[in-house]
Amino acid sequence: VLGQRAGLFGLEIGTTLVTVSTIIALAGLAWWSAVALERAEARRSETEAILRESEERSRLIFENIPIPAWVYDLETLAFLGVNDAAVETYGYQREEFLAMTIKDIRPPEDVPVLLESISRADGGDHGDGLWRHRTHDGKLIEVQITSHPLSFDGRPAELVLAQDVTERLPDKMCHGPD
Repeated sequence: VLGQRAGLFGLEIGTTLVTVSTIIALAGLAWWSAVALERAEARRSETEAILRESEERSRLIFENIPIPAWVYDLETLAFLGVNDAAVETYGYQREEFLAMTIKDIRPPEDVPVLLESISRADGGDHGDGLWRHRTHDGKLIEVQITSHPLSFDGRPAELVLAQDVTERLPDKMCHGPD
């Protein structure tokens, strides 16, 4: 009977040791996982902060370029963003611009040429060159357009710089009906 009890206690002690070892191993694994998650979270937070800073720098550069600039949606032609120089040059408030399309700053007779230019552009040149634009007060200005395709909030878009060259050009050098 004593030998049977010793074997029984030995089995209980062995089972207890396995259980305690398993608990210690799982606790160690949980601790290691928590440390790894904490490190990953710290890296993610740092990466997000770097990305926010980069986006803020890019936004500040865009808004403060001394040449009128905007981003427009290639499908709807809606303005998605405009800089301070565009607001100043064209005379529209930022909110007005954002409620308009790029057709709205063109003389009506130039819109078909604009649409044709956009439809035949492949991969980037959506009307680079000389164009006529109409300001808020109705004045026509001649601008040198430079554009670059990009993705804006996941949508195909175009970044445009519009340098006013009205004073530098002889008449009738811009795109549009002759």
